Amino acid sequence: MSLERKKHIEKTLEAARDAVSQIKETQLKAEVLAIIAIVSNDAKDLEAINGTIGQIERGPMRSEIIVIIAKKLAKAKKIVQARELVFGISSKDNYWRAEACARIALYSRDPRDFGQARRFAMMINVPTLKKEVLSDIDDFEHNLEQVQHLKTDHKQEITFADLVKALIKIRDVEGAHEIISQIDGAYQRARAFADMASILAEAL
Repeated sequence: MSLERKKHIEKTLEAARDAVSQIKETQLKAEVLAIIAIVSNDAKDLEAINGTIGQIERGPMRSEIIVIIAKKLAKAKKIVQARELVFGISSKDNYWRAEACARIALYSRDPRDFGQARRFAMMINVPTLKKEVLSDIDDFEHNLEQVQHLKTDHKQEITFADLVKALIKIRDVEGAHEIISQIDGAYQRARAFADMASILAEAL
């Protein structure tokens, strides 16, 4: 990777981090931090995810956020980091622990992850939920068509995304930065910069 390319990516990541600091909703902040961490592969960004999740009171909302972030990390092949997040789910909440491990297993294809998901699922006290989660795990492990469908989910579109991609394609990174800087909402701006960093990492 050229020095210029690295500079563009780091500048964009810094803009994304700055915008993230202005997001008030913890769930949205954690979501964007995950995208940043996937691009940067920097320990401080992974720590920021944990710090943000740590601000949320333990309960179903926190557990669900962890599952969403773990899935994003696993999909980006950051399996170890995704597994570490599972420990942030209450030891009493076997439903969400099973869900997190199942999503990780979907992308890791590791029998140990499937086994862990099943172990947590078997500890779920509500029979209907237990059956539902075990069925999901079986589908993730054996239904390759469904796995491929999930792997090719389209990214959520963001404001000005097509224009930003076009500007990056013609190497007008500054122009793309200028456009994103004008987005009012902190989440939308942070998400746009994070996605731009991801595009830069692949495209330039």
